[in-house]
Amino acid sequence: MEANPLEIWAAGKPSVLAAFGINAALAAEATCELLTWVRSGSGRRPRLQRRDGERWLEYYSNHRTFLADLGCALGWNPQRVARLLSAYRFLSWCTRAERVVVEATLRELCGQTPKGVYANATRFAELGKRLAADGICSPNDNGILGEIDWEALCRTSVGQFCFRVALPCWVLHGRWPGKVLCDATRWVGPDRTALDLLVGLDKQVIHHNRMQRFLHDGPASLQAGRQRRVGKALQRSTRRLSRKQIKFRIGRLIIDIAKALHVEVTSGDIRELFDAVGQVQKGLQRDADLPASPESHTKGLQRAKGFWLLPVVADMKR
Repeated sequence: MEANPLEIWAAGKPSVLAAFGINAALAAEATCELLTWVRSGSGRRPRLQRRDGERWLEYYSNHRTFLADLGCALGWNPQRVARLLSAYRFLSWCTRAERVVVEATLRELCGQTPKGVYANATRFAELGKRLAADGICSPNDNGILGEIDWEALCRTSVGQFCFRVALPCWVLHGRWPGKVLCDATRWVGPDRTALDLLVGLDKQVIHHNRMQRFLHDGPASLQAGRQRRVGKALQRSTRRLSRKQIKFRIGRLIIDIAKALHVEVTSGDIRELFDAVGQVQKGLQRDADLPASPESHTKGLQRAKGFWLLPVVADMKR
């Protein structure tokens, strides 16, 4: 039986990193497909009732609520959502802790010598193996994501928030929507790019308590300037990223996570990973979205350096 290209890529790499890298690369391909699908009009925005609108705004303040609702919409049981949150918290912690502490914790988790410290370290290993085996691609394909009723998911507020706010915030700004909102509404030195992005993506965000305070507190001249800025942002359309840019940014995230785990991942490793995904999903020898030149590929990843904010911030105050 021919070896799975993703398993070949994972060979010799720490399992926690290999599984995360595979998940991220597969998610990059799925993100490209899903955003294209939603923009085509297949996932039309439903009209939100008042209760749904309040829940929508809560997703900005609490990512746990969002993940719980998304898991419910996908038919996941609470235990699966809890495992996802545990894995997320583990990687978030790794980005903050000192190297010695990370390695000691992983040794304790694994019950292994330092040489095999990363083997089977987190839930990501189990999830990564399943993703590699089942495949993940566009809404029309089989595999884990292929099992989802995308039309039904797009009729839910959590599905719409995922496709129209959360995913674009990640690939355009490298942050969770709640963090983008915090950056956009800082009392001193608000991030205008974040403000334009968020209001362009989601006009409902102007009803969030934090945005309301930003627009209506303080001197009248300050309020007027901010309201003009938001008014202009409401009239603009959000810029789009190419498939290449999305994959460069996801590739950079894998490199940054590897650095947090004190493991070196090169631009060549990222190229091989996306090529492996292309082989598994589409039968291609290489990912056609990325440049063939190694130099161009390396430069694309370098341009994405500093894009991701690690660790991802916890829930913010409303």
